[in-house]
Amino acid sequence: MMDRVEALEKQIKALDQIEFAHLRQWFMEQDDAQWDARIARDARIARDAQTGALQSLADASLQAHRAGQSKPL
Repeated sequence: MMDRVEALEKQIKALDQIEFAHLRQWFMEQDDAQWDARIARDARIARDAQTGALQSLADASLQAHRAGQSKPL
């Protein structure tokens, strides 16, 4: 695995500024898409089973709010 990453690093270092800018934009779009998919999956799990990461966060936030540990936005 590291051999592939090291090879990619060398290739990335060899890019000119325009190529690097294109790669950076593409990478950010890929990262955003994976994040969106993860949030959607967590939301679906929470909705379907009333469990999951989002439900746990919501429960903890509500508990903190009821305990007076929140402030208005």
